[in-house]
Amino acid sequence: MFRMHSPTRDILFIQALRAIGVLCVTWAHLAVSFPSEYHLDALPLVTGVRFFVTGPLGIIQDFGWMGVCLFFLVSGFVIAHVADRHTAVSFLVKRLLRIYPPLWGAILVALLLDPALRAAGIAKILLGMSLLNYFTVPQTVLLGVAWTLVIEISFYALIFLFFRLRHDPLMMIALELLFVWAMIVMRNDWGDHFFLFAAVCAYLPYLITGQIFYHGIFKRTIHPAVTVLLLAGAFAILLFGLTTIHTQFLPLNHSYLLSFGYACFLFLVLLSLRPKRLPAWIAYLADVSYPLYLLHGTVGWWVFLFVLPFAGTAAAALVAFAGSVLAGDLLHRTVELPSVRLGNRVTRKFRSLAVDPLQSGV
Repeated sequence: MFRMHSPTRDILFIQALRAIGVLCVTWAHLAVSFPSEYHLDALPLVTGVRFFVTGPLGIIQDFGWMGVCLFFLVSGFVIAHVADRHTAVSFLVKRLLRIYPPLWGAILVALLLDPALRAAGIAKILLGMSLLNYFTVPQTVLLGVAWTLVIEISFYALIFLFFRLRHDPLMMIALELLFVWAMIVMRNDWGDHFFLFAAVCAYLPYLITGQIFYHGIFKRTIHPAVTVLLLAGAFAILLFGLTTIHTQFLPLNHSYLLSFGYACFLFLVLLSLRPKRLPAWIAYLADVSYPLYLLHGTVGWWVFLFVLPFAGTAAAALVAFAGSVLAGDLLHRTVELPSVRLGNRVTRKFRSLAVDPLQSGV
């Protein structure tokens, strides 16, 4: 059975990547990390995947980081498309409404399920809901996956900063890379808070790579030779960030770049294939990918612990995934979709062109 969301093939390509990304992340947490936290024996399937796939290929974090990389590439690609079709006001408003309401809903669920989080106090909870907690020392983490969202928001801010250049993608991307390079260079100049900001900026080239894919490969508004140079520049700045800030992820046996390379390869393969239709379950997972990403670490953890005494590890992980999907579906229907519709209504008079289906996800 197959399901079509749009007459265009572009949305299906992006949807497939969203589904793969969320499957990678949920696999890493529900099937691998949760059993490990309780010192349970690894599932036979996990052992097999490690022996035959992730081990030989050097894929770190049991596909978790690769899934995040897919989300980053998709976001850079989609944002390049969205920015080209909106005013600065409509772009910023819609992106903030796309990220924050589901995040707030997921944090409220986390607070409900974990009394220890409520002990942090209202001030720290509000700070966490703004994502500004990732620029403070010490950090108060309310949602484990939210560190990636502060990178998303920072990318939106960077696009907004150079928004007037959106019709000159070469200049825009070059200035973005220059900005990231400057932040990394100045990482130690203005105290701990700025260092944390620089650490976030060091991740931005992952998203900028998706932006380069959009303009250089998909739209072909940048010459192929220049596209290669921009990709080389993004890689160089990624390497600079790894050698100066995120040094623990530089060695080949614990490499951010290696898994990112696999994510780029998969992205480009699906970009070239651009499937005409998707299985219904892939399309569905793509639809709920953002809320599922937000909730699987809290709802999934709670369900896993509830089921574990009555069933084996495999059953607990499977039920935890099912529970996370159901919770994600509820958040999608009650919060995510209404916030997207609100963004469409609020920004209607600011939009320069009609809404495109590629906007529908992070």
